[in-house]
Amino acid sequence: MKKFTKIFLISLLFITILGACTSAKPEDTVTEFLDTIKNTDDGLFDESLKDYWVSDSSNMDTVEELNSDDDAYTELYLQYMQDFDYTILDSTVTDDLAVVSVEFTTYPIAEMFMAWMMQMFTNLFDPTISGLSEEELNQKYIEWFNEVAQNYSKNRVSTADIHLIKIEGDWKFSADDENIDFVDALFGGLLSGFDGDLIEES
Repeated sequence: MKKFTKIFLISLLFITILGACTSAKPEDTVTEFLDTIKNTDDGLFDESLKDYWVSDSSNMDTVEELNSDDDAYTELYLQYMQDFDYTILDSTVTDDLAVVSVEFTTYPIAEMFMAWMMQMFTNLFDPTISGLSEEELNQKYIEWFNEVAQNYSKNRVSTADIHLIKIEGDWKFSADDENIDFVDALFGGLLSGFDGDLIEES
């Protein structure tokens, strides 16, 4: 589905384009980055986050495209993805490499979306749904999501190592696969909770 493709792309962007601005310690970079997501109105789409990303025009174009797709679904999932707590447990620096261990407490995002999909699938067999316009159907999707979300709380606890590298004095998030666990923990198990076929456009 298109909406799940968009959500998953946001997660992947954090693996492929993450960087960070100058900080004396790697844990400072981690703190600044996570606090920006948590404490700004636009969260994941906040303009200031560009300061933390490596310069890559194609990836930045993707971010702009996602941000320009303004719909109620964006507000729905962002309010839960950005509502997380974290604690830095440890930080280890070896020359120009660093590993920062962080404990995240998040909503179980993957479970929530899976339950939402099941609710949509079940409700779409209701004969009264077939006569709805696209706008009315989208409103139903939102209502169903809100119903599902009431059954969940911010209680998913996970720990992830965040890998950073110092480049010209700046600590930057490693852009390779070793930070997948970090992205997954930050987004409530979104990457590990979904198979590829669940995010394909229908």
